[in-house]
Amino acid sequence: MPDDRETRRRLRSVELRSEDVVLIRVLLGITLRVVGAVLCVLGVSAVVTISGYVVQPGWGRPSTVEIVGLYGDPAIRIFAGLCAVFMAGPLARRLVPARVPTPHCPACGYQLTTLDDGRCTECAYELTPAREGPMSSTDRVLFTRSLVATAIRIAGIVVVVWGVGRFALLGLTKYLFFTPSLAEQYRADRELLWAVVLIGLGLATYGLAEWLARVALFGVGRKKRGPAFNDAGPQDDQDLY
Repeated sequence: MPDDRETRRRLRSVELRSEDVVLIRVLLGITLRVVGAVLCVLGVSAVVTISGYVVQPGWGRPSTVEIVGLYGDPAIRIFAGLCAVFMAGPLARRLVPARVPTPHCPACGYQLTTLDDGRCTECAYELTPAREGPMSSTDRVLFTRSLVATAIRIAGIVVVVWGVGRFALLGLTKYLFFTPSLAEQYRADRELLWAVVLIGLGLATYGLAEWLARVALFGVGRKKRGPAFNDAGPQDDQDLY
């Protein structure tokens, strides 16, 4: 059974260090600002396009409900984008804690104080000791694949939220507040269908995140198997796919 020092090294492997916290916050802040800028650009472009149609002769004076229906979606994009850009720092500090006060099992979330032969006492998940040296190429591939899978899951959640928001907004403005004409009803039905497609696409993206990450990194880190040519032991690069 591992001694107290070995147990501490294993528990330390699931704790965040200060440099890890800073790196994660920086990456999260950059991502939030980029996403926010993209949302603002999309929202402003939609507002300009809609305004160009509204000011054309023959449109008449739109009602309040019509204005909400036309400008509601781009207004939500602009508001969300501005929040992401200007609140990136506080959000990063809020979402990434300064430290992990007590280590938890990565598999089941059980609070870890002791280990049973290097394993979680609740689900028997084996905790690897803290890495003393730099990551190997295999570790880098696995770490990158985990980041890609996480990004894909976040993208899936965003698409689902976007689809649900569009579906609710179109449903309220097109069917509950006023009765559309046949042409407007056809357009509304088509947009509602695309909102449902977005929801399904987001759910599928979230569910297939691991597989999509493997496909995105297919062939990365693959090397020919063979004996090592130095005294460091066999190479740790393996065919992960």
